[in-house]
Amino acid sequence: MHSPKHPGADFLINIKSVLQLIRVKQWYKNLLVLTPLLFGDLLFSLDVLFSVIIATLVFCAVSGIIYILNDIRDKERDSHHPKKLKRPLPSGAISVKEALFLVVILFILTIIGLTHMNPLFGCVIGLYIVQNIAYTYWLKNVAIVDVIVIGVGFVLRVLAGCIVADVFLSPWLFTAAFLLALLLGFSKRYSEIGIIESAIAHRPVLGEYNGIVLQAYLILSATAVLMVYLIYAITGSHTSYFVLTIPFAIFGIFSFLSKSLISGLDPDDLLKEYAFLTNLLLWFAVVVLVLYGF
Repeated sequence: MHSPKHPGADFLINIKSVLQLIRVKQWYKNLLVLTPLLFGDLLFSLDVLFSVIIATLVFCAVSGIIYILNDIRDKERDSHHPKKLKRPLPSGAISVKEALFLVVILFILTIIGLTHMNPLFGCVIGLYIVQNIAYTYWLKNVAIVDVIVIGVGFVLRVLAGCIVADVFLSPWLFTAAFLLALLLGFSKRYSEIGIIESAIAHRPVLGEYNGIVLQAYLILSATAVLMVYLIYAITGSHTSYFVLTIPFAIFGIFSFLSKSLISGLDPDDLLKEYAFLTNLLLWFAVVVLVLYGF
């Protein structure tokens, strides 16, 4: 005999499906908008902090819209993918009509957020949308370019934060953000190749890659981002104490690289790695101490 279903169960399931649809677990990328606060000595400036948080939420809403539209477009293809078929649209947990209604809500929230922002921030959001439309319909099928576009998205997030906070950051930090995106992007491609034998059918661009080439791209990207970070830590930061953050950066990059190459770690699961997350929090604590405590 089955126990009666709790009346709130369906509601909770729907909420979970909505959060999956707008990819909440991907929103950590939008924290890059907050970067200018940390490195621009504005972390404890409440007025600026509030504005940049609103800007971050706008990016979350826009990225949610893009994820939904992309899922609607790929609904049929995703239904044949061993992992993606569990997504809300292919699984039927959310209908296309409901997904489009959610797009409208997120669009309204985006407009409300933009009304309180510098017009230049709106231009960056516009560029981000155009870039993602181009990615969804064309660029994601072009090898290497597909990952470079992701890197541009990272740079736009940092630029947006600079505009809202009205602060200038070192070009080395912009470069590091771009290279970090390449590292994450190539790691994602490497993990996808290892998931299923028919990976190419679900993401055609994977046919332009192979394991050996992606391993080389991963190593080159990791080396580049680490070198740029070292240069910034030694010469680009306004305090010589920033070199104290170098060991944490080295551990983070090396740990991520080894996990990617050995076990094919999906970057989306990165924050589930206890050692990596602990190191990231320690890095943040040391950065705050160095920039604001000395």
